[in-house]
Amino acid sequence: MKEKGFTLIELLVVMLILSILITIAVVAFGGAIKRANITAAESMIKNITVALNEYEAKRGYYPIADYPNDAGIVAVCDVTLYGPERLLDIKEKDLVQSKYVPGKKVIADPWKTPYRYRSAYDEKNNTREGIHNKDTFDLWSCGPDLKDNYRDSSSKVDDIVNW
Repeated sequence: MKEKGFTLIELLVVMLILSILITIAVVAFGGAIKRANITAAESMIKNITVALNEYEAKRGYYPIADYPNDAGIVAVCDVTLYGPERLLDIKEKDLVQSKYVPGKKVIADPWKTPYRYRSAYDEKNNTREGIHNKDTFDLWSCGPDLKDNYRDSSSKVDDIVNW
């Protein structure tokens, strides 16, 4: 009389097939998360750009800041620094402490690092060397690798930029 049930070989084959399917799903899902974060960073850069252009329209100049800095970002998301309301409405969970403006918070990219900002002109209205957007500002996220490649054009760049 033959017993009913699965043999050890049959169970191992099923477990192998399931592990292959799970691996494929995890790899595909990981890539989707990376693409979603990149899209979110690109969208936020566009929103910050609009806010900085509004700042310039109201004041006649963009916030002055050199590389690397986030002072321009502080200017559009801090209520106490430049007027009664933020030019860009951001949730508190999307803010991190500024490294360059003590006691102020700035917008963080999906990898929880501050967006970077560099104005085209310095305090004396001279054009800065190495600026990509000659009349406005450079705005970027360091991207998934968290490395700032602004000045290193020879490396493989994953920064998300406005130029």
